[in-house]
Amino acid sequence: MSRNKKIRAWLEMGVGRTSALAKVLNCSRQFVSKVSLMDKGISESQWNAISYGISIIELDEKSNQKKIEQIIIKAAHLSHSKEREIKHFAQIELDKWIEALGRAA
Repeated sequence: MSRNKKIRAWLEMGVGRTSALAKVLNCSRQFVSKVSLMDKGISESQWNAISYGISIIELDEKSNQKKIEQIIIKAAHLSHSKEREIKHFAQIELDKWIEALGRAA
């Protein structure tokens, strides 16, 4: 799965993630959205910055049970995608967030 598709799927799984990632990366929401929709791949340094931003946001989300539940619902929905790569990514995310819900409860 391309990095851009991973970013797009990750953004779709949570409410406000585009804004949060833009804030962490100190860029615009439009830039984050544009990167996730590009056909051309992103550089290793861009990927490292985005991955770091994603991990910061996920740490914050894991402290909020309602957010975890919302992400689980969206990941479950994406796990029925016709695109095999998105389906696989969503299933991995679903497992991760169900485990986080168990720890938060």
